Amino acid sequence: MSLATSGVGGAGAAGGGMTMAMAAHGGPSAMATHQQTSGGGAGSAGPPPGTTAAPANAAALAADQLDKNQNLNWKQINKTVNMPLVSIDLFGDNGDVAYYPPVDGDDQFTSPADWIKAKHAGKGSCLVLKKDDDASYKGLRRLLTKSKGYEVVFGQSCVPLGDKTEKKDSGKDSGMITIPSPQLLLGARQIQHLHKATLAKYTTEENSTHVIDMNASPSSDGGGFTIQNGNLDGSSLPQGNDFDRVTLNLKLHSAKKALTVLPEEAVGVLVAKAKHAVHASIQKSKANGGKDDNDNNDDDDEYDYLEYPPAFALPAWACNDNTIDSLMDACQGSNAVLYQRSVAALAGALLPRFVVHENKQKLKNVPLYDIIMNKLKEHEKKTHIAEQQKKELPNPSFSPMVIMAGLTDDGLELTAIEVKGPNPNFMTKDCHVPFGEYKVISSVAYHHSNPLSIVQKSFCLLTDIVDEVCPELEDDGGVAAIVLYGTIEKQVQLKTAISQTLKGIEGEGEGDEVWKSSIAFQSTREETVAV
Repeated sequence: MSLATSGVGGAGAAGGGMTMAMAAHGGPSAMATHQQTSGGGAGSAGPPPGTTAAPANAAALAADQLDKNQNLNWKQINKTVNMPLVSIDLFGDNGDVAYYPPVDGDDQFTSPADWIKAKHAGKGSCLVLKKDDDASYKGLRRLLTKSKGYEVVFGQSCVPLGDKTEKKDSGKDSGMITIPSPQLLLGARQIQHLHKATLAKYTTEENSTHVIDMNASPSSDGGGFTIQNGNLDGSSLPQGNDFDRVTLNLKLHSAKKALTVLPEEAVGVLVAKAKHAVHASIQKSKANGGKDDNDNNDDDDEYDYLEYPPAFALPAWACNDNTIDSLMDACQGSNAVLYQRSVAALAGALLPRFVVHENKQKLKNVPLYDIIMNKLKEHEKKTHIAEQQKKELPNPSFSPMVIMAGLTDDGLELTAIEVKGPNPNFMTKDCHVPFGEYKVISSVAYHHSNPLSIVQKSFCLLTDIVDEVCPELEDDGGVAAIVLYGTIEKQVQLKTAISQTLKGIEGEGEGDEVWKSSIAFQSTREETVAV
């Protein structure tokens, strides 16, 4: 995911984490640089390269502070050097999960299968629990009271992905309770402060004095649960302090007392499930005789997978202190690394693909990589001609720019990124690191209940910011490509909306040479952010 932007250390501590300099509406000076490294996995030497940001405004200052607050030290990194990095697209529609094994110093990359290390392991961003089941209720209650027993919850409480019961309605007789996107509640202090797009996911009680009644009991109309105000000291009413929390009041069993679940506890189950899926994938690979991540950890306890370091891709609109603090709390003490979702998508979009040629498996570059390299070659050619003719040289700091466009059920993210530093070892050894640096120019991101309806406004805002920050873009040949990420359905919708916006810009008759409808669109796999 972001895996390709991770660097040294078993926890993927390089790549500088995730820079939040483009939070909310970005801004002309909200720029940050994400550095790639070919270290890729555990056991690499040297300090984490870090992320540099130009702290020209409050957003950039907050970004710089956030990177420092990830609190990764070498003692923590060394603890996880032989563990895979678990990548979770928590805010994606599918909640894709992938993992990236540590790279041994003696790794010779003898086959294409060894070159590309990111592996897809599962999906799921909603918590689905069995309803009116004694074992389900007992397992979850034990986890909440004793903070252990994840295996029991997975086996007895959680509805497996693809289970037939998931296709039923989520009403009274569905046999399950679905908690949609609990990550959206992370860090929330009181219900009245929740974003309206988040509130739309939860059922309100009739005749409530609040959006959701603080003293309401779960009913079948609410799908078996409600959200309510609470406090970490156990109070059922908010105290107006930093310990206030929005909690889930879960009626998992009609004959038993409702369970109070914090959002970070619900997300913690999702994170643990992701790690468990990775552990299962590793064990399956070993059973099939394949070389995999933890070959020198065969005697480890099966529950050690909870120590696997996670990496999360966060959209810019979700980057706030309370959300991130709660997300860290949901990681069961393991060292989490954060990345901006658009940067993670770009890293995943540039990974080469496996193809079969003459009954042999080999790697092939994606079209996006070729587009960027052609831009670099064209600029190099222009520079060479200008030198021969002794004319003014073109932009010496030229870097191809791509627009990353991501759409989910919960929000929209548009990000302008410059790509720098082609890797000379790409496709010979470092197949997950095609470029050395991604520089975020600006990002326009919104949390919205109908994000498709604001694409035109958001895209026009991004174009205004880019035109101001990069006036040389027209002379540099414009934008290399618009890269779409998310589910295929969302990518199609987003392409249509952006295409209409570009035609509208052209139709204004201003002769814009940058934002033309002829800009190439590049689609990506649904799991691109995770891998």
